[in-house]
Amino acid sequence: MIPVKIHCGCGQKYAFDVEPSGGRMSETVQCPACGADGTTAANESIALHLAANSNPASALFIRATPREAPIRPTATVAQGRARNVSGRGIRNKWRSKWLALGLSVSLITIALLAKVVIPGRVPRETGKPVVAPGREERFPQTLAELQAWYVEPPKGENAAAVYDRGFKALEIGSARSSNLPLLGKGQLPPCGAPMAQPMKSALEAFLKPNQKALQILAQGAKYDHCRYPVDLTLGYDAVFAHLPKLNQADVLLQMSAIFHAEANQGEQAANDLLTSLRLAHSLTDEPSTLSQLLRADCVARVLTVLERTVNRTRLPAAACVELAKAFQEMEVSEAHGDGFTRALVGEHAMSLAALADSRQLSRALSAPDLKMRSDRRNEITARLRTGVPLAAEREFYEAAFRRLVAAREETFPGRLRADELGRQLLEEAASKELVVLDLLLPSLSQRTTAEAECLACLRLGLTAVALERFRTAHAEQYPALLSELAPDYLSAAPADPFDSHCLRYQQRGAGYVLYSIGPDRQDNSGQPKNGKTGDIVLTVVTPASAGK
Repeated sequence: MIPVKIHCGCGQKYAFDVEPSGGRMSETVQCPACGADGTTAANESIALHLAANSNPASALFIRATPREAPIRPTATVAQGRARNVSGRGIRNKWRSKWLALGLSVSLITIALLAKVVIPGRVPRETGKPVVAPGREERFPQTLAELQAWYVEPPKGENAAAVYDRGFKALEIGSARSSNLPLLGKGQLPPCGAPMAQPMKSALEAFLKPNQKALQILAQGAKYDHCRYPVDLTLGYDAVFAHLPKLNQADVLLQMSAIFHAEANQGEQAANDLLTSLRLAHSLTDEPSTLSQLLRADCVARVLTVLERTVNRTRLPAAACVELAKAFQEMEVSEAHGDGFTRALVGEHAMSLAALADSRQLSRALSAPDLKMRSDRRNEITARLRTGVPLAAEREFYEAAFRRLVAAREETFPGRLRADELGRQLLEEAASKELVVLDLLLPSLSQRTTAEAECLACLRLGLTAVALERFRTAHAEQYPALLSELAPDYLSAAPADPFDSHCLRYQQRGAGYVLYSIGPDRQDNSGQPKNGKTGDIVLTVVTPASAGK
């Protein structure tokens, strides 16, 4: 029997012993207090227990519409919090690089050297620690434990197998050099303005040979669990070959949604957005910084295309409900910090392995994509050539990990202070002449900000869908205040993760502007983010009428 301990999002803790089947729960388990499904958390606990013994070493809730059972490909898929097939994208220059179709395997490997800070699993409203005391001790320490932690779903229940068929069916061709939007060089018209016919025709011609891929991606979105085929025992040499393909597939879905919105096909546009959300959510359990950053990019693209969609077509009521469910599920997960938690844990295990094998560090140091001053690179090379064990570096890194765990016990916006701690850790390592840590610590200072931006996008999307549902029920009028959405469409007006105040909302003409103040933490009156300043904005200029 294996002991299983679960800390539910409602704050309830419960435990039991189980005899797993194939390394997993043989049946579902629910929280005795709130009834939430704890099967995924139980499977993670089982995986960690098995790995350790084999190799020692706040949430928003939608009212009025109860959640229906998701469509499943088999009758044995357990209900769980992680519908791992449920995306920031095109608003700043660094992020837009992920739209490039030619991401190479070497770039993926090197980018994994980026670091991330750690959130936890308690909803923001509870005010309880995000990371339970001692929880970091349960995290995988070795690469073998990390591999087991990224749980393989039962045969026939892994969305990754379906998505892979969808990736193979993609027909991209020369889209990048064309005048297509998103994939190519084409520029979408301003929000609320119609699209020129030549662009419509180009979109239609591009989407036609990709119908099979779109259908397969939609099938994959029906699965509850996802584990992509990456060998984490390779550490920083692991190849995440699915990421550039997933990025292409996501952009395809966004283009399809734009096309359907322009054609006044609201249900089809909503389905595209829903599939995109679940495709992005399929990366939540992947313990990789690069995977979580790509997931955040996808979420922001969804918000951008949702904005265009509600300006061009009416979303059917049933489609709004399904979109709201997907946004809510991902919002809860993001507030818990699930994705970026797993990324930091993965980086921790990989970094420990690299510190024990200087060959991995040397390969990373010689990579052409690594941006580092030549003098610093030479210092690291000289340090590695001494052959002296990196004991001091490992000790510092372990202490840094523990400090980040402690810093992440706060909910947003307090959690953002972990970014400043990341910068301090870099300075401390430099002052101690632990030059090798320049390869392992350089990006810790911005990961919590990326997480907060993703959370803001999810809350903006969830609120925008609630606003559309309100308008449908109130004679085409939006509410004067977001508080009017409660309790029928949201339990409460959602908070901005950057300052804990309510998301900003202003009626403008027949539409509105809805925004988060963004990472500069300054209210720029709804001016869209440009570089390091501005807000994360969703604007409705010309809401689609019922008869459009």
